[in-house]
Amino acid sequence: MDNEWKVGGEVDSWCTHCKGMKWHVIVAMVGPKLSKVQCNGCHKQHAYKPVPPGTPKPKAPKAKKSALPPPAPPVSDLETKLSGGETAARTYSPKDAYVIEEFVRHPTFGVGMVVGLPSAQKMEVAFRDGRKILVHQRGDGPPPPSTLTRPVRTEEAPGYVTDAPPPGGKGGTE
Repeated sequence: MDNEWKVGGEVDSWCTHCKGMKWHVIVAMVGPKLSKVQCNGCHKQHAYKPVPPGTPKPKAPKAKKSALPPPAPPVSDLETKLSGGETAARTYSPKDAYVIEEFVRHPTFGVGMVVGLPSAQKMEVAFRDGRKILVHQRGDGPPPPSTLTRPVRTEEAPGYVTDAPPPGGKGGTE
């Protein structure tokens, strides 16, 4: 019945003046929602109230908090990888850019490996004592290496269609 509501139609609503559920004429709507009604008994206009005051409203199910993508899967043999990457680890700086599986030396957390890039300028790093979200690419550091390749340029084939006049002539009929 929600889809059949329109201004001038009737609906059952709590009247704030009569203090009871009565038939009301729909006076105003905001999009698909009723906003203002007029009581058929006392002829007073007020906001639409679908239930009497004090009636508990049904609770809507809570939405799952999924602002960030799911965490990266666990790294197998992390300890072996960290001990092998200690020599190749770069000193962490928020200005620098990092890529997945790159080793980072943090002044507080020690050596870690980048395991995910959850959003722009954030990286997930696996350290020996757990995973941390760190910022990166926040300054003038070098951009991360690109994995994109430039497409091959092809010359236009003779006989292509165009709306330009033909070369060497006026293009009109004389």
